[in-house]
This record gives sequence, C-alpha cells and structure tokens, in this order.
Amino acid sequence: IYALHCFRSDVTTELKQCKAYISVLGNDEEKEETMKGLNSAVGYIRRELAHSINLRNTPEITFILDDSIEYGVNMSKKIDELNHGSENETL
Repeated sequence: IYALHCFRSDVTTELKQCKAYISVLGNDEEKEETMKGLNSAVGYIRRELAHSINLRNTPEITFILDDSIEYGVNMSKKIDELNHGSENETL
C-alpha cells in the first residue's frame, strides 16, 4: 500500500493551465502506475472540477511527480536513526 498526496498546484493567471505536483510514497513501479492512472483519468478529473467550481475556463491539468516529500521522510528517518544510535552509545 502506498500514499498519494497532491501538495501543491500552480495555475496560470488566465486559468488555462494547472500543474499539480504529486508525491507518491512507494516504489518506482507504484509511482509509474499512479502517474499512468492519473494521466488516463485527467479528462474525468477535469470534468469533475468543472462541475464543482464555476469558471469560464477549466484549466488543463498536468500531473508532475515530485519526490521532495519522500526525500524529506527518508532524511527524517536517517536523522532519527543517528539520534537513536548516539543515545545507545551514551547508555
């Protein structure tokens, strides 16, 4: 089981383009499958967006895989491991 999180989106001022930055916590295959799924559902997602917000133009959505959250989680784990290791040395 892996996690999907959209943590940031950028929309152009004329509301024609939207870049959704997606973080997937999983292996490379899971990331690839998630991006394939999102890209195949982009039309459905855009229609649902158009129904839920009343805009003249519904932006074209581009999903972009961003590993910064996963990187941060890994760095946090490493810091915790180092801190835990130094606690054991002092005992």
